[in-house]
Amino acid sequence: MKYIEKQRVILNGELSALLGESYERAYNIIAKSQMIAELEEIISFKQSEYTNQERKSIIKASWSNKLLYAKTDVSIWQRLLKIRSFVLT
Repeated sequence: MKYIEKQRVILNGELSALLGESYERAYNIIAKSQMIAELEEIISFKQSEYTNQERKSIIKASWSNKLLYAKTDVSIWQRLLKIRSFVLT
């Protein structure tokens, strides 16, 4: 969690600078921010591995929805799916 928070601070500075230019230029930073959020969800998922099936179902559904609305870019999808592979096959 300590490293996730450090990465958030770094991304915040990058995102603030790029959003002033254009959404398209900031998209990769936005995607990285989403991946950071999903790492936090993975921690939650792992902590509730044996106890909370409802929470796990909510996280899975959320990930599916996020993927539907992600930019159709193979590199983005690969990164998202790689992170999710920590808990899903």
